[in-house]
Amino acid sequence: MVFILSDDGRDDEYPEAERAFERYQTYLAENQAVFPPRAYELATSDWFYHTRDHRCPHDAWLESLQVLERPGSQPRQRSCSIALRLLGAYKDGHIEIRYPTVYAYSLRELSPDAPSHGDWRYDEFRISIAVT
Repeated sequence: MVFILSDDGRDDEYPEAERAFERYQTYLAENQAVFPPRAYELATSDWFYHTRDHRCPHDAWLESLQVLERPGSQPRQRSCSIALRLLGAYKDGHIEIRYPTVYAYSLRELSPDAPSHGDWRYDEFRISIAVT
């Protein structure tokens, strides 16, 4: 389930943005016990989704993205992390974000009409239960 983003991964002029953020905050509160503490702290911080705060990544530009796999002797022992660097929305500094353990991610596909990733929109932090 997505909260802030629409089902196609976009938030452009999402007509119910305020309610979407309220649902997301409710989801976070209901699942606080299972969230990694630092992820929960970031997702519920006062600044991360507040577009007037220069630390907020909304509308920042992607400068670099690394998807890293940590080695392991078996495929299930390997893990994925992501590190990215953004030029802030106000173009007055950089934002570096590291996701140390990533189980799923998606990126917008580039096209001839849109040869860049465009503005950073939103992150959603969600918990997934792996079935083995």
